[in-house]
Amino acid sequence: MRKIKVALFLPVFHFLLAVILLRWAVLYPAAPVPMDTPYVPITRLVCWGISAPAERLRILSFLVPNRIDQKLLHATGFYSDTLIFLVGVVILWYLIGRAIDFHWFAKNPARTNSALRNTLLNWLMLVCGIYLFIVSVVNFNDPLRHPKDANLVGNVVEALLFFAWSIVLMFLPARRLLDAIRGSGTV
Repeated sequence: MRKIKVALFLPVFHFLLAVILLRWAVLYPAAPVPMDTPYVPITRLVCWGISAPAERLRILSFLVPNRIDQKLLHATGFYSDTLIFLVGVVILWYLIGRAIDFHWFAKNPARTNSALRNTLLNWLMLVCGIYLFIVSVVNFNDPLRHPKDANLVGNVVEALLFFAWSIVLMFLPARRLLDAIRGSGTV
């Protein structure tokens, strides 16, 4: 019996989950009570937190001209920042699934990649983890002082998810880098 490839299942699952959460946020966007600050539904914040590294790609939407952004909205129902996020979700979870497939299903799990490539990848993951840690700390502090979108619970949940991503992205590569420094050769 052929095993399901995790690298194919994870991106499809998380893409569908993200679309469902984002559509839910569009269908029920209203704040629980009238507010004078913008309200971001908790489903949108949870969606962004589940795929936190992909969420940070949304900033690339400033490169998309407004007229194209409007056309994308009419064609897909999402603005360019959300479409960039969804592409990032697919790429992120494909890479995670590929790593899982490699470690679980490889006949020879020993690394065959170059040490330089692995070292650079580990440093990139470590820097991404540090960045997400800083974002999570700012998100923890920000809603307590001045809520930017009037959703304290959503902001805290999003910050916790960013924090979880930062821990994973800091400690896994840091352990591999320390092993390489010690001379075990597994970068």
